[in-house]
Amino acid sequence: MPKTILDTNVEAAALRFLRQGERVVLVTILASQGSTPRHAGTRALFIQEGLQGTVGGGVLEAKACLLAKRALRDVQSLWASYSFEPGKASDMVCGGSITVLCEVLQPRQSELFAQAQAALQTGQTGLWVVSLHNLEQDKGFPDCVNEPVMVGVERNLLLGKCRQGPSLEQAGSLYLEPLIAQPVLFIAGAGHVSLELAKCAHACGFVIDVADDRAEFANAQRFFMARKCFVLPHFTGIREHCALNVSSYVAIMTRGHTYDQEVLAQILRTPVRYVGMIGSRKKRDHVYAALRAQGVSQERLDAVHCPIGLDLKAETPQQIAVSIVAELLCSKNGVDSCKSLSALSE
Repeated sequence: MPKTILDTNVEAAALRFLRQGERVVLVTILASQGSTPRHAGTRALFIQEGLQGTVGGGVLEAKACLLAKRALRDVQSLWASYSFEPGKASDMVCGGSITVLCEVLQPRQSELFAQAQAALQTGQTGLWVVSLHNLEQDKGFPDCVNEPVMVGVERNLLLGKCRQGPSLEQAGSLYLEPLIAQPVLFIAGAGHVSLELAKCAHACGFVIDVADDRAEFANAQRFFMARKCFVLPHFTGIREHCALNVSSYVAIMTRGHTYDQEVLAQILRTPVRYVGMIGSRKKRDHVYAALRAQGVSQERLDAVHCPIGLDLKAETPQQIAVSIVAELLCSKNGVDSCKSLSALSE
């Protein structure tokens, strides 16, 4: 069984399948309206063994799979729009509409996806430009399901370009989608809670880097999902070795407040997107007082999430991991974590 794209990004998975000689269809939701389970930019791959990843499950995914299976069989890209009426067989109470493209990838495109993967690994921005030809006149969202139609697809990659989100333009004949690297979570400390956090965060789309001062803890066998494992004596040299930047997420959870303080002092000199530290408020106050004495501003300390994670009254390592990942997703998606927690309690 091939590794699914749940374990990696779509570009990397597409590249691997193409190089293995697999016939592969890239399934993309081009646009959506209403209460659909997933929205524009959602992607998965369809190969002979079936769907790799998900585009939302339920009736939507079933229709997408049928379309992809036909595209794979006929070696012809297909385009279709679907409208789900409330209370009908779709089981979508609020209703909604989607446009789906099932794009047959060609072996020659392996070089294109290799460029995309290389850009993602180096933090470059880019833009997928997908030209759609031979579409029917009736574009957009018809009132009922339209018959799938064959479509010519020309895919290009513009490196260095950037935009906020995917969109259909030029009367539906041009699809633009940003090439966005997966968010990277750097975990300082490789104990039991860190391991559960790495598993949970990786499952939610984060690339995992881990650091510890003990090689028996920070290693590829223990953290099998991690991109990199760093062994740093006394947790020194984080800024030099771990490539943190404005897009990085940091979770500090070493085995003691002395090391936590050492890591936090280094992280606060780096412009990361999110930093959280595990521990009680008493520990936080102790660490913050020491850092203020070293010249760290209160404003910088106020940006740290400590205690880390949403207050779910979590106790086990797995529960704590869930609470932290929930807060990470709030930060990533621009959601007010306080409102999110309020919604959970309703």
